[in-house]
Amino acid sequence: MKVNGKVLFSLVSLLFSFSLCVTPAKAEPLKPLSGVFSLLPLNNIPSDLTELGSPDVTGISARFTWSAIEPSPGVYDWRAIDRAISKAQSSGKKLMLRISAGIYSPKWLYKSGVPTIGAVTAPVNYEEPNPQRQTLAASLVTSPIVWDHTYLHYWERLIKNLGQRYDGNPVIVSIQMTGGGVTAEMTLYTQQFDWLSRGYSDEIMISTWKFIIDAYQANFPTTLTNLNILEPIRGVSHVVDPVVDYCLSLYPGKVSIQNNGLNARGAACLSTIQRAALLTQVGYQMSGGNGWLSETVGDREQAFIYALTNGATYVEVYHTDLIDETYASDVHLLSQGLVQNYQSMVENLSPEASFDKALLTRATLPGEVISKQTRNTSLRSKK
Repeated sequence: MKVNGKVLFSLVSLLFSFSLCVTPAKAEPLKPLSGVFSLLPLNNIPSDLTELGSPDVTGISARFTWSAIEPSPGVYDWRAIDRAISKAQSSGKKLMLRISAGIYSPKWLYKSGVPTIGAVTAPVNYEEPNPQRQTLAASLVTSPIVWDHTYLHYWERLIKNLGQRYDGNPVIVSIQMTGGGVTAEMTLYTQQFDWLSRGYSDEIMISTWKFIIDAYQANFPTTLTNLNILEPIRGVSHVVDPVVDYCLSLYPGKVSIQNNGLNARGAACLSTIQRAALLTQVGYQMSGGNGWLSETVGDREQAFIYALTNGATYVEVYHTDLIDETYASDVHLLSQGLVQNYQSMVENLSPEASFDKALLTRATLPGEVISKQTRNTSLRSKK
């Protein structure tokens, strides 16, 4: 059955209107998010985390699926997250945490009336036995319609329970804001999923992300959050900039911005990352590592230099690369550069930095490019 896009948009707008009434907050001093984080496999804390003994590694980035954390409605299994916290803490390190929804949503969700969209994934030619991914061959995958009001209700409930348990935990340095994409990023993978026929519009997607962002901010008032940016429909949608501007204007000091596709050739959303770097911490996640797209990622040093050149203060590097001595000197270069970038950012970004609200409004217009000179006026630092 074809879903009426106008009805869905109205439902999302209604949910959004009932969420917390948010007003631009006074800028808070940024909580530190700096260094190299070991990106771990989904739902898995490997036993051989030898990289945590290196001074070049700040912590671990643990990834879990919604289906693993909430296997039954309202029944939560926090044990894997607790193990990740314990592992980081016992090593004197920090933890980045993310829970992925989309195709990783629990099966019980669909019995609650949440509409779905399906796709057949193509087989993946792995370079070697792969510990980082779950899908090894062609398969049918299902995602909820991410703007559906019932889906958002259950996702907000998870965020609330997650915040009640983990907000303020001194080991957790950042929580990723997820829930509006097919995986952990903002993308909808339209090569496989026909979202346009299911009522997609930029307005729906922007409202959905605002609702999700408000939920995270309400339930993690003392914890830094991060948003992994990528257009939902590459080359078509204009969602990233309005959503980023929403984060940075309403929640200054609470949101870092990153892209999850770093390789030797660069990464997407460069202009948005550069603009965000004037106002907050920015970072990257490698698009692959040993055992997953290693050759496609290319020269690690070149990728790291790209991140450093564009103001990154943190980078998530695959665990399999960090335990490979081949890349030790490259990781050391990255670690030192991230420290320098963070120190430079702190020196140049005042806690009292404010935003030009008119500029942010103009920035949401599709296709508008804000020049560097104009962007610099949006940061008013106390001299």
